[in-house]
Amino acid sequence: MTIVHGIVVLIMMAEAALKAALNGMSEAELKAITALAQAIATVLSAFIIGVAGAFITSLFNRRRDQEQRESWWRGHALELTKLDLERKLGTRNPQTAEPLRPSILDFLANYRDLQQLGDMTPAQLYQKIEDDRVTEPDEIPPSSMSWRKGFLDVLAEHPEQRVALVELWLKVFPEDTKWLPTVGDSTAAGQSGS
Repeated sequence: MTIVHGIVVLIMMAEAALKAALNGMSEAELKAITALAQAIATVLSAFIIGVAGAFITSLFNRRRDQEQRESWWRGHALELTKLDLERKLGTRNPQTAEPLRPSILDFLANYRDLQQLGDMTPAQLYQKIEDDRVTEPDEIPPSSMSWRKGFLDVLAEHPEQRVALVELWLKVFPEDTKWLPTVGDSTAAGQSGS
């Protein structure tokens, strides 16, 4: 309260001193002081308007630039997703029943990567993606190994149906084509020899 009271007292003292100084001046001097005060007020108001206008304009420009970048990112993420989907469909085994990864997930990943590209260099982003998201293929889980062992046991118990069982297994588990053809070849050779 005392600070406000002190400011009010200072303003009243300045007003009294200004009135005393103006009482002893001539008409021409008062007009000159009025013109000078108006000029200073005009320049000061123009400066304040200029600073405020530049600040407001920079806010709107930053927002517009951000919206343009996001629009650019969305467009490019969509194009990358389309290309990725075309690649997946072109390289996909037509006999597989495994569903494709939903393209919205690819779109969101591409969009996130493009947003991060605004903060990183391409080399940094590549390294981050490689470190964080690229994984080596997992080892064969023990449950899959037990299924395979069980399948080989069935083949041993039913030698007359080995070829049909191998073909059926490959239709259900196309990823096993790496090791099953050798089983099929050995069983076919065993059948032809008997």
